[in-house]
Amino acid sequence: MNTFLLGIGLFPRRKKQCLVLKKRGPKKNIKISFGKNFSLCENFRSSMPRPTKPTPSSDILRSLGQYHSSLGKKHDKNVILATVAHIIPRKLLWECGWEFSKKTFTKVRKNEHLKPRLARKTALSATLKEQVEKFFHTTCLPSGGKKFMKKGLETQALFYDDTLVSMWKKFCSQNPSQKLSYSAFCKLRPQHCVRSQLRTDVCPKCKLLKALLRKTSNSEEEKVLIKPLLKHRESANVQREKFKGELEQLECHQTRGIVVIDFKENFRFWKSKEQDADSFRNNLTSTIFNASVFVFRNGSLQAHNWTFCSDNLTHDSFFVKHALNQAFETDEFKALGIHSISFWMDGGPHFRSHEINFVFSDFYRSKRFKEVSWNHFVEYHGKNYCDVHFSVVAHILKVIFALIEFFSFQVLNSLRKKKNKLKTLWAQFPR
Repeated sequence: MNTFLLGIGLFPRRKKQCLVLKKRGPKKNIKISFGKNFSLCENFRSSMPRPTKPTPSSDILRSLGQYHSSLGKKHDKNVILATVAHIIPRKLLWECGWEFSKKTFTKVRKNEHLKPRLARKTALSATLKEQVEKFFHTTCLPSGGKKFMKKGLETQALFYDDTLVSMWKKFCSQNPSQKLSYSAFCKLRPQHCVRSQLRTDVCPKCKLLKALLRKTSNSEEEKVLIKPLLKHRESANVQREKFKGELEQLECHQTRGIVVIDFKENFRFWKSKEQDADSFRNNLTSTIFNASVFVFRNGSLQAHNWTFCSDNLTHDSFFVKHALNQAFETDEFKALGIHSISFWMDGGPHFRSHEINFVFSDFYRSKRFKEVSWNHFVEYHGKNYCDVHFSVVAHILKVIFALIEFFSFQVLNSLRKKKNKLKTLWAQFPR
């Protein structure tokens, strides 16, 4: 029986799928109906041969993929991908070595890459930028010698002491009509306006040398001045390297120790924001002296500190002599077992005197140590481990006296009246 398909349809009233066949001959068409759960369309469509589009070979796709990845511009890559995306599936292109994302593939198939890009909308106007720049220029102060390159020109750096949050609040209070967020205010900050950093005890010779070397052309007098300044910087580096070398040699010499000694500036204990005349004049001011001893024990470099506080405000060799003698007579120092010692100190006048040289030589003559040596750091380059320890001591003292002042004014006044008793706790050697 020769039959051919007329159509497959769904009757809405009967809700049944039916197959209409036509037979060659005098008889009429034959209609065959099926149940609701029978899906004839899917079975019939899967068995039908689909028309296939001609696809290029894998070698051609790989060569196109290599050319696609070699291109630098994104627009050129999208143009080549658009010619292939309508014919070849995404997974086959990935297998052939094409490099693109799923989002790019769908965008190219919809031809969205051909649409022109919209210009970015910025809420910050040019007048607002000028107002912020003018605000920074009026509130900042000029720096000493720091400069920035701006559009090929050197501009002097400007320093501001306050935080950016407080400056933003100040700008908003001065310009209430302008609505500016904190993040936008930070972005509009000029590049040459920076936060000032506190640098104390800076070497004036090295600072002058930096300013002279920054210049493109120097006069003959300045060239003559540069030579001793370079020698000063070189000698400072040599002394630093020598000190580091002695620290490294402690691992080989277990009975050797390095002592770094230094004075802190005179410390005022009873500091507060509001002081009456009596407390200001009768304030307890003391000298703080520290001796840091470096030894190598238990596979690591150890630092032991002996800190002295006294009402003797004269920084002289007499003070240093009695402080070192008191430190060397303690049980903690004797337990270290140091036979040879090396002293390091800055170039202050109290450390460069003949009296202090006699003190160090007396340590050797009295056979307290088998070997004694002493060295000085170059002037204005005497920052050492003692300064780090001084900052810790100052912080501890501030916290202690702040707690005393916060909890009890009576305890504070009683300690002020008993200054003489308090002094005996800090130092036990004579003035």
